[in-house]
Amino acid sequence: MNKFLVTLNLLALLLFWGSAASALVDGEAFPWLSVVGLAFPFTVAGVAVAALCTLLLRWRLLWLPLVGTLLAGGTLREYCPVNLTSPRPKGSLKVVSYNVKMWGQFLRDADGTYPVARHLVSLRPDVAALQEAQYCTEEHKHDMIAYFKRHGYHTGTVMIEGNLLTCVSKYPILRTDTICRSQSNGAIAFHLLLAPRDTLVFINAHLYSTHLSPDDLQAYQNMVTKPSADIKARTQWRTLRKFVAAARERAIQAKAVAHYVDSLEGKNIIVAGDFNDTPVSYPHHVLCQRLTDAYRATGNGIGRSYNRDALYVRIDNIFCSTHWKPYCCHVDDTSALSDHYPLVAWFKRQ
Repeated sequence: MNKFLVTLNLLALLLFWGSAASALVDGEAFPWLSVVGLAFPFTVAGVAVAALCTLLLRWRLLWLPLVGTLLAGGTLREYCPVNLTSPRPKGSLKVVSYNVKMWGQFLRDADGTYPVARHLVSLRPDVAALQEAQYCTEEHKHDMIAYFKRHGYHTGTVMIEGNLLTCVSKYPILRTDTICRSQSNGAIAFHLLLAPRDTLVFINAHLYSTHLSPDDLQAYQNMVTKPSADIKARTQWRTLRKFVAAARERAIQAKAVAHYVDSLEGKNIIVAGDFNDTPVSYPHHVLCQRLTDAYRATGNGIGRSYNRDALYVRIDNIFCSTHWKPYCCHVDDTSALSDHYPLVAWFKRQ
């Protein structure tokens, strides 16, 4: 029995460690290895099952899964942090990252207002990074810009192959830099004037999507509800190839953002956006080497930001340079107008 439990725990821990370590793998050079991080929550469940079996059958061996989990405890905290909540100080900067999904697919109320825009304004951000904020008509564009202006906001937009990356800011927008772009995804830097001689570089990033088609989703559903060896093999292979291709593109884009951040040495920076990847991923790791993840530092729980399907994971992020101390980062799940919930955080200058 001892030998069986030791083998079971070691196997579960090896899978757990391998999944955690995949975030260190350059997704551009080794995309097949980098996608292993997608299995991280399942490997955590495997370690939990092995630990439960050990507790019930040979509790004296429980040290093995406990110590093994601690060895990759940092990655576990990346995925599901636990922090003491500190009250946000007065005068802090409120930042929101929100994939608005074409304003909730152009959802509009009878009075002509757009619920997504109204919800954003109700959050009262100082600065917001919006992804997929394209307009349905020129009239819609003018209405939205006027709506934000009435509430005291400047609006800056950059179109990337049909995907509009937008900055809504209480502070004047001095200029924009295009950091990277490819097939409707990319990253834009908005330079904001916080005060005379005080500029914030606010980067809005929307990294490459996996682009699962309706056929892919239907095939995946068939695999789950009506499994067969043939359907399962074909679906898994096609879907995995899409995940691998997307992981490579995201790695390239994340390195471009990291290089841009490196070029801004000494300047205060906030990066916000939809990364289309989990906290156990190479893009997240690359930026964490340079910046502070506000959710990891101050948030609690998984922080599910994508609210469609059964995807319980945080794919939206807000990072800051050492000029800022983050507070109270959380997912605002009060309204599911888009397929993403807004991610909210406060920052105080240090």
